[in-house]
Amino acid sequence: MTPQHASLELNIHGRDCSGCARHLESVAKRIAGVTKVTTLLNDRKVVVLYDPAKTAPAVICENIAAAGYDTIAEGVNALQPFNHV
Repeated sequence: MTPQHASLELNIHGRDCSGCARHLESVAKRIAGVTKVTTLLNDRKVVVLYDPAKTAPAVICENIAAAGYDTIAEGVNALQPFNHV
């Protein structure tokens, strides 16, 4: 059975360089249930794939905020099959 995942797209404020992007990815990847994190440097966005049975958008945003970044959720995609490669 394919696990169900959702994606969360966030605008990130306070992230200005590639070092910040790496730090942000590291923070997000440590959250239980997060399976993939992609930062979009030029757009100052991050896309997080996660298992909604293990975490929620609010938890992801709280962890990122605790690391010193302000977040604005752009969208949460409905549950969808996702094969983590």
